[in-house]
Amino acid sequence: MMINNAISRWYSHSDAKFKTRVREMYKSSPLQKKGQCIQSSKYPAMGITIDYLIEKDSIKEVIHGGSVSGCTN
Repeated sequence: MMINNAISRWYSHSDAKFKTRVREMYKSSPLQKKGQCIQSSKYPAMGITIDYLIEKDSIKEVIHGGSVSGCTN
């Protein structure tokens, strides 16, 4: 998803190589209550929690933040 590429740029240096494709995303991360998690390929302890508000087949809002540690399934 292009929105995941844009968001991941805000969370680390360009070498973090976040897995931003839908099929690469994880289900969660420690202490995360909802949404999904985008994992860094280079840094196992680095993830981004992300939740989408979808309305009428369109993304209306995206809530995101750094995860406490790496993503989990």
